[in-house]
Amino acid sequence: MIVLGESLAGLIEHGEQIHHLADYGLLLLLLLSVIGMWSVYYTFMEQLRIEAKSYGPLSFFRGLHRFFIACLTLQSFFIAQLFEEPNRIFYSGYLIVTVLLLSILLVMLRLRLFNPQPLPWHSARLLLIGSLVLLFMLVLPLMLGLVIADLVLFTIGITGWRRNVV
Repeated sequence: MIVLGESLAGLIEHGEQIHHLADYGLLLLLLLSVIGMWSVYYTFMEQLRIEAKSYGPLSFFRGLHRFFIACLTLQSFFIAQLFEEPNRIFYSGYLIVTVLLLSILLVMLRLRLFNPQPLPWHSARLLLIGSLVLLFMLVLPLMLGLVIADLVLFTIGITGWRRNVV
């Protein structure tokens, strides 16, 4: 939660220096990216029930979660860099790290080692399909790719939330 908050705060702080209308569009898309990842993370982590009979599986989960937080921090870096200097390398880094984040969530939610009630496959495939779509975004221009990436993240988050509520 702190990483997501810091990411939003950093973008808003950088947004004070906007001079062109196109920069407002980029700022909005990047803010939506952070909020979209937040919705995915909290929607699916709410469904996770950690139980284990020994320390090993719990330690493995903690390691996965720490790696997830590290990737979230890296994603925050790429988002900040995209706003400062919107070039292809930061865009590619953002998409690759976002795919990695969705993949880590998929492993944490589906692995029975520490999760006695894994996420049903019909819900988990949202993460897999979303990852594949995001990989395809590597060939698209930055602004179009960010729009579609935001739509993918919000679709995963909202669909996962609806399935959890119903």
